[in-house]
Amino acid sequence: METEINTELPPLAIRQVADALVKLYSTENDSLFSITVRDETVSVLYKKTPPGRLRYTVYNGDTSFFNKLSPDEFYNVERAVYECLRDADYREKPF
Repeated sequence: METEINTELPPLAIRQVADALVKLYSTENDSLFSITVRDETVSVLYKKTPPGRLRYTVYNGDTSFFNKLSPDEFYNVERAVYECLRDADYREKPF
């Protein structure tokens, strides 16, 4: 069964850290990260699995994308992903 997330809708969270732009789209069971660095974009789809973990399922884009990033760029992507997840979590649980 193929999962499709409509990226025409606004993202649940969006973060830019330096040159790294991360958009988070989410459904009840899946999370899609659209990651752009230096005008190159990849998408990574994760399935939500108990207990609150994400399991990588689909990668779309240049397979060496992450290997080409400098250590600083990779850190910026990690930070932007973390901040998107944090923002989405706060959005779901306002108090």
